[in-house]
Amino acid sequence: MIGKKLFFTIIFALFFSFCGERGPLIIKPLPIPPEPKDVKIEQRGDIIRVEIAYPEKYKNGEPLVSLTKIKISGYKLNKGEEKSSFKEEIFFEKENVKLVESKYTAEFKKPVKEGEILIRVYSFNKKLQSKSDENKFFILKTKSPPKIIEKTMEKGKVIIKWETTDDFEGFNIYKDKKDTPYKKVEGDIFSFEDKIKKDVKEIKYYISGILRKENLVETALSSPAVIKTVDKIPPAAVKNIKFLVSPEGFIILQWDKVEDIDIDGYEIFVSTDKKNFKSLNNKKLIKENKFIFKTTEGKRKVYYFYIIAIDKSGNKSEKSEIIKVRI
Repeated sequence: MIGKKLFFTIIFALFFSFCGERGPLIIKPLPIPPEPKDVKIEQRGDIIRVEIAYPEKYKNGEPLVSLTKIKISGYKLNKGEEKSSFKEEIFFEKENVKLVESKYTAEFKKPVKEGEILIRVYSFNKKLQSKSDENKFFILKTKSPPKIIEKTMEKGKVIIKWETTDDFEGFNIYKDKKDTPYKKVEGDIFSFEDKIKKDVKEIKYYISGILRKENLVETALSSPAVIKTVDKIPPAAVKNIKFLVSPEGFIILQWDKVEDIDIDGYEIFVSTDKKNFKSLNNKKLIKENKFIFKTTEGKRKVYYFYIIAIDKSGNKSEKSEIIKVRI
């Protein structure tokens, strides 16, 4: 009997421990999105660009990589007024925003031809939101972008020239990417020089006129100056050729790698009289800096070798030194 009572007591205890009333579920609260730590406003032609920088983490330590929504709203200000009599407008709104390196850039058409605006950035995480301080920005009238009149390339150097009928404080030069200036030209200079890497086949340059310093206001970008490169520069010559003769009579050649960016391979030439050389690899380039020459002669003989390097544009280096190998 005692055994049965103990058995049923254990069963009832287990039953109520699993099926009894449970405590309230703990729901993890959503973190409030942090306020932007920096808001940078720029004008490019008729477009307003707002770059928003955030902290890398929420206050609870979780990484901040996306927001459910970003909204930019504000007012148009009448001349000299601090508080606008205009109704608040939404200038920009986007949902499911992914941040890149804790930054996001919004673009929208300028709300006035010329004049001051007051904007604020709102960041959302579901229904929770944070907001930036108010930011004032003065929009200027749009001017025509510079006109590119010349583009030349010689010996790996590009020269771009342009003209304009408007006065600017300087010019921004963009290279391939349209979001970040590559170089800035101050004052009344209307030309720009740049060096080109050997492995680049095509480059696009754009010019904008700066209406206000610090890149805050500029024109739209010019039409692109497209530069297609023609590589005529040969690679460096092959140096430091070494050899080893195996017991089987094979000649193992090895040399220093040519460090040119666009090197495609090597071609090896052989001769038995140091006069009449022929290609060992029949223009099928050797990719590594070593080669095994298998002799077919049964008797002892003297061989002469030299090597050239060839790049991806087909340019050939000067001949290396001629080495002599006796087997």
